[in-house]
Amino acid sequence: NERGGKDMNKGQKEFLKGLFAIVLFVCVIWKFQVVMEFLKACFAVISPLLYGCVIAFILNLIVIKLEKYMTQSIWRKKSVKRGVSIVLSLVIFLGVIAAMLAGLIPEIINSVKVLQEKLPDMISSTASFIEKTFHMSGDILKELEHFEFDEDMVNKLMKNEAFMTVVKTGGNVIGGIVGVITRFMIGFFFAFYILMQKEELSIKIKRLICTYLPGKASANILNFFKK
Repeated sequence: NERGGKDMNKGQKEFLKGLFAIVLFVCVIWKFQVVMEFLKACFAVISPLLYGCVIAFILNLIVIKLEKYMTQSIWRKKSVKRGVSIVLSLVIFLGVIAAMLAGLIPEIINSVKVLQEKLPDMISSTASFIEKTFHMSGDILKELEHFEFDEDMVNKLMKNEAFMTVVKTGGNVIGGIVGVITRFMIGFFFAFYILMQKEELSIKIKRLICTYLPGKASANILNFFKK
């Protein structure tokens, strides 16, 4: 009877797990847009930590090599040895990135040359747009001296879909670039902390994995990271 009760409880648990998975799947499909917005917001919050983990993983490969060569008495203090090795690994990492970007410079120069060739046509198109939009003609620079914005012009620009698309796109691009740079800068601070405390953090993470994951799964994960 006890064994039958245990089997029943196990069957009920499996049934509830399956039911929960189905309900969750239906909710995700039903509110897919809301779920995606929520996931994007979550990623924006935790992305600095994720960047920090990736940067720390890459820098750790260099830190380990550098610490092997720091055998002099001045490096006996672990915190000094670790801090210096992290800074040096960061310099090497940024140097590699700079070298990769340097390889792109010729392509950038070629792009600038192409842009320079197309610049006269772009200027001509811009001048035509300004003349049509602001009712200007002749020498635009002279007209600009006496030009004043009025409410009708502002309203026309705000209603112009092409103009607003350009403004929104430009704002989104600038905002995205600033956001990525900011998250990477915060990620570097996380990486520095992770590398300084990597032994202590490693012990805590192992405990969490062994506590919340099944024995076989936790053993596989720990063996994977040991390799």
